[in-house]
Amino acid sequence: NEHGEMGFGENAPPSISHFSVIPGITQPHCVSCAVYRTAVVTLDGSLWLTGMNDMGQLGLPLRVRSIDRFRRVETSLPC
Repeated sequence: NEHGEMGFGENAPPSISHFSVIPGITQPHCVSCAVYRTAVVTLDGSLWLTGMNDMGQLGLPLRVRSIDRFRRVETSLPC
């Protein structure tokens, strides 16, 4: 969780061994976990991201190096 990829904030444990409720996200449909980031798509098609953004991988400005809580990202792509 060095880069916030679990989305539980700066005081999160370094790892977890079970599924957990993600604060603010209801009805998750798909979850994608990578080394430094995590994405969640909800049943309504909302995209939520957390983790490293050093090269803009999360679709956020480059000045945002990482985020440690899930953030909804606006997208124009249909799900």
